[in-house]
Amino acid sequence: MARMFKKNWLLMASLTLSQTAWSIDLQPGDVTAPKPNVQLMQYSYLNYEKGAYYANNQKVYSTTKIDSEQAIVRYGRSFEVDQMPAFVYIQAPMGSQTPKGMLASLPGDSGIGDTSLAIGLWPYANRETETYFAVGAYLTGPTGSYSKDRVINMGQNRYSTALQAGYQMSLAKQLSWMHAVDVVWFSENTESKSATTGVIGSLKQRNLYTYQTGLLYEFNKTYSVGGNYFYSAGGRTEFNGAMNNDMIQVQRYQLSAMAMSPIGKFTLQWGKDLATKNGYFENNRVFLRYTNYF
Repeated sequence: MARMFKKNWLLMASLTLSQTAWSIDLQPGDVTAPKPNVQLMQYSYLNYEKGAYYANNQKVYSTTKIDSEQAIVRYGRSFEVDQMPAFVYIQAPMGSQTPKGMLASLPGDSGIGDTSLAIGLWPYANRETETYFAVGAYLTGPTGSYSKDRVINMGQNRYSTALQAGYQMSLAKQLSWMHAVDVVWFSENTESKSATTGVIGSLKQRNLYTYQTGLLYEFNKTYSVGGNYFYSAGGRTEFNGAMNNDMIQVQRYQLSAMAMSPIGKFTLQWGKDLATKNGYFENNRVFLRYTNYF
């Protein structure tokens, strides 16, 4: 009986994971105001591995594992609004999530993920001093693969919106420093299945807050490197009116290397969690990105 309870409790944790959205990660240099009338197509490959499961800062299971692979396509365009730099984009992911280890008996999922729209405005952009302040708004819709009978899904079956503010300044020649904060709001998922009881009910999630900061060093006009730190907190969930003890509190980092070429920009990123209070510890995250400007 105790083993069955533990297994069901873990499944509920996995259910919460499948519904959780993270911060709006900025890439090194993202707060730099774009020049007007530039279009881009961006093609990304993301691979990450979730490992041990934590509850209240304690490792509960060490043999859990979830592998995820995604291909992400983004189209963006810059313009001006009342002489302010602005940028919009739409992006859609496609990929798979595969449970392994202790979770191997659970069905994974593959297919299209949720589609996101975003707009950014730069109320302040001083290119001479390389100082920028930007605000952004995001909307993610439930276009992804989802089944109430699965614990792990590519889509979340709900909307989420976010607001973000970022500031970037030059610390020295070729070295810049970025700060950003964002808050994510979530709509209700009315077709969420309790892994412990099998009941189909309503899943709600409280706001998720993130602070991120990063340094960008440009060796020259071709090569640059960066490092980012992220801290996320909040996002506690509620199922059919009962609060879950699953508040997110995650610290993580990401390292980046960028190269400009005549055919576009190439980016390689690697990162992982530093600490997590509740949920699966991310052991590894690899991001490959190609951006074509036209």
